Amino acid sequence: MFSKIPRSVWILGLVSLFTDISSEMLYPVMPLFLKSIGFTFIGIGFIEGLAEAAAGLSKIYFGRLSDRKGHYNSWITAGYGSSAFSKIVLAFTTLTPLVFIARLLDRLGKGMRTAPRDAILAKASTEHTISRIFALHRAMDTIGAALGPAIALSILYVMPGKYQFIFAVACVPAIIGVVLTLYIRKQGTVKELNTARISLMQALIGKGIASSRFLRSALPLLLFAVINSSDVFLLLQLKNNGLSDTAVILIYILYNVLYALFAIPAGIAADRWGKKKILRIGLLCFALVYSGFAFFNNLTAYYVMFIIYAFYAACMESTSKAYLSGFLGNHEKAGGFGFFSGWQSIALLIASLWTGCLWQLNLAHIAFGISALGALMAIFMLGTEKRINTSEQ
Repeated sequence: MFSKIPRSVWILGLVSLFTDISSEMLYPVMPLFLKSIGFTFIGIGFIEGLAEAAAGLSKIYFGRLSDRKGHYNSWITAGYGSSAFSKIVLAFTTLTPLVFIARLLDRLGKGMRTAPRDAILAKASTEHTISRIFALHRAMDTIGAALGPAIALSILYVMPGKYQFIFAVACVPAIIGVVLTLYIRKQGTVKELNTARISLMQALIGKGIASSRFLRSALPLLLFAVINSSDVFLLLQLKNNGLSDTAVILIYILYNVLYALFAIPAGIAADRWGKKKILRIGLLCFALVYSGFAFFNNLTAYYVMFIIYAFYAACMESTSKAYLSGFLGNHEKAGGFGFFSGWQSIALLIASLWTGCLWQLNLAHIAFGISALGALMAIFMLGTEKRINTSEQ
């Protein structure tokens, strides 16, 4: 099953594993740290929202730029390096301006590396292995996402409130990830255009990317992203129904473990049975979960729904990129992936804002219901365009 997986895919998987250990150590404690150094709830929302917007815009821009300039590896190393440096800054300062800059630098680093990395994964695959390659990478990434919070939870249990010590520990796997990027075989675009220029506005509207088939095929997935709010709201619902903070974090860890276990089988199924079929199954699972959160408040049901939710994530995350890759030529992989991932990030920000407003009005069940209906609409909106590489998906 994995005998034909190229070396660069395994290295990128390890890079993501170590980086996600580092990043996910920070995810559950970052709001607590910001509050401890004087940030208000509005301030926390502002810095996190701006950070995600920066990540989205930079994914779009650097995706196009890396295709035009070539040298994917340089962008990947610089992106992971920026994120690692941001954690070093957080480990040694509590000054508000520096914390703000470090958070933005971390997200800009994510934006810088995401599209070139996905382009290398796509180029390392064939039409019959692309889903499992993206799924393998996602599985290794998600293992890191499960280990990171577990390590952070262990540190907080022994040393409550020692947030900066967690940041210091998080620097170690982050630096390991940066070093591993140096061992990826050098790759770039078919033709390096070192004098080419691309504006942010051109990148945002997708000017010059592939064909209208790519944009039409990406549209249902991007519209789905507008109703797919942050997973934080699912965890908040668990908290509202009596679970302790520790129990919520443990469920989040369990979700990531199951996600990692389901990812590779879902990728293999997508390669064998068609990517669009697996995407629709994933969307159906999402609709079931959000319908359940809208109408049930039974804790046993929530555990079952998180298992289904892990399967949804395994079906959607990797398969969507593998599906869209077929509409992109070799010289525009990074630009296309950057366009899609960037607008996904912006859509997530929009989704979280409208969901948060409904939560503020005690209308959480309405928010979950809207998301469920949106997923069902996305199932029927997935188009019938033929891909560049194959006519059967």
